[in-house]
Amino acid sequence: MSEKTSRALRMLSFLALCLALALTLSWQERAYAAETSGDELPDVMLAVVTNSENDGTDTFYMSADGVHFEWISEAFVNLNPNDPNDLRAVGSGTPSSPVMTPNGWERTWPLYSFKCPSLIYHNGYFWMLSNEAQSVNGQLALVISNSKDLVHWCDQRRVTVDVAPGWTGNGNPGQFDAAAADWTVGADGNVYAVVSIGRYGGYHGDPQNDSMFPYLVKITELSGRNDPAYNPIGNDSSYITVRTETAVPIVLPQDSHDRIDGSLYVEGGTTYLSIKENGVTNEIWSINDLSRVSDRSAWTLVNGNVLTGFEAPSLTKLNGTYYMFTDELADWTPNDYERPPYYSTGTHVQTSLSLSSGWTNPQRVDAYKSDGTRMSLGLANNPNGDGPRHGTVITVTDPAAKKVIWEAREAAGWTSELPGLPNSSELPGLPNSSGYTDVPDDAWFYDAVMFAKENGIMRGIGETVFGAGTNLDRSALATMLWRYAEPGEAGVYNDRAENETGMPDVAANSWYTGAANWAVGNGVINGVALPDGSRVFDPQGVVSREMMVVMIVNYINPDLSKVDYAPFDALSDSGLTSSWAREQVAWAVEHGIINGTPDGRLEPGRNVLREEAATIMMNAIQAGIL
Repeated sequence: MSEKTSRALRMLSFLALCLALALTLSWQERAYAAETSGDELPDVMLAVVTNSENDGTDTFYMSADGVHFEWISEAFVNLNPNDPNDLRAVGSGTPSSPVMTPNGWERTWPLYSFKCPSLIYHNGYFWMLSNEAQSVNGQLALVISNSKDLVHWCDQRRVTVDVAPGWTGNGNPGQFDAAAADWTVGADGNVYAVVSIGRYGGYHGDPQNDSMFPYLVKITELSGRNDPAYNPIGNDSSYITVRTETAVPIVLPQDSHDRIDGSLYVEGGTTYLSIKENGVTNEIWSINDLSRVSDRSAWTLVNGNVLTGFEAPSLTKLNGTYYMFTDELADWTPNDYERPPYYSTGTHVQTSLSLSSGWTNPQRVDAYKSDGTRMSLGLANNPNGDGPRHGTVITVTDPAAKKVIWEAREAAGWTSELPGLPNSSELPGLPNSSGYTDVPDDAWFYDAVMFAKENGIMRGIGETVFGAGTNLDRSALATMLWRYAEPGEAGVYNDRAENETGMPDVAANSWYTGAANWAVGNGVINGVALPDGSRVFDPQGVVSREMMVVMIVNYINPDLSKVDYAPFDALSDSGLTSSWAREQVAWAVEHGIINGTPDGRLEPGRNVLREEAATIMMNAIQAGIL
């Protein structure tokens, strides 16, 4: 690349940054939603989730970064939030004990909290979807509700759907189980729902022993003439029209006895199915013609393992970044990243610029109310919670829908102009000089993050999120070193490079391809050896402390024959260093690139967090070693 071209591209990048800053500042000067048209409001994420395993209340959150989630409203509040088996909702009635609604109508039937709710915006309404656990006379029973304001919801409407012959039963004659209904608006304007059908072991006292298979339901009409704020009972066919086609099996090229928790995301003319395979692994499949979902050849595997040990995947995209939301399995013990002691179940997020690769490690979302009440596990004052749990996160671009969301946000007590900036000074994520909501001014790693940012070595995982507390992977480390070594080349966003590493697992045209080519070509990364003698790059592999040191020292290429091992040997666990890393780590300790812990340990095998990586790079550069 010529210097002239490089300067031109840098100038274009600078102008684009100036424009983005101008747009951000202009938004911050605007009035709140009640005084603003929806066209002027920024796109945001809207989530509907279950509060916790015990509390089935359907709760709505707004987010601009996928990590900080602001409570804005709720629907179908759980009548007994301490009993996971009781999903009756406030206002539930019976023929013998009718309940009067606020507007005077008498309700003689039960209401339930949606478990694993799904959400869309369509034809002027927000619509929620769930399903009944068992079939009804051989039919699938979907459950829907709608709202105009995200506060008032109509009573649930059951919609029965014929299912194509050949379904797997649950052991009872003529019955099947159903789970995890999710829907989206297709590229053709129709609504499509995916739900898994078969035998769900947990319903029969046999957990983790499932035979579930995904089915697609085409909904050719979903429209309303009701206003739940005036009449919440208005949910029958005179108010809501739902027309469906027969549910058909989704037949993927790779067979599996259990695929569940399917969700749909549409981009352009392509529909993406995110689904949990064999109980633990989250895949992404794509198809360009939904009329062919039962044709194996119509599907393409985009990513066979975005994340293992998590469930309920929900995929969306905001401002050019993909977000995958999942819920950690309660009985899963991860071996691919460090888990803080408060993790168990609950919604996590990963980000990537590509669906096929480059996904960050999972980070737990932080959910709270405007008064500072924590709604997420292990974070201050919610000791009883393990949520938010299974749900759906969508990106809202429709101006009318955005106006409703922002007005609900104001009604919920939020006063900051941008989501992700809590009101309470006691909450993390406050606006600060770093530009990242997860890098407060008094953080021990603040200087290192700012150094990495200002020198173009590291970027955040989102526009306002650095990713503190998440693990560094091999593709990210390669990119950091490339940006330092070749700032002119790496400074131009390179997503059009072919794989020149000779390693089969490096994706072409990915955000890290150029960095991988540079790292392998310069001997910085030599790959991971497989039993057959071949090597892979392992782009999503987590970087340990000794691994990061080896890569840095490989780049420096010092004379390792003169290493002083005394500082290295003084660390109590230096003997745990892998034999292939011993010389490089000892050299790095001697030269201050890596230091021991306050209690004198090296921890060579511990995973490196992003903020630690920034610190190690800063130490090496400021010491004149890099």
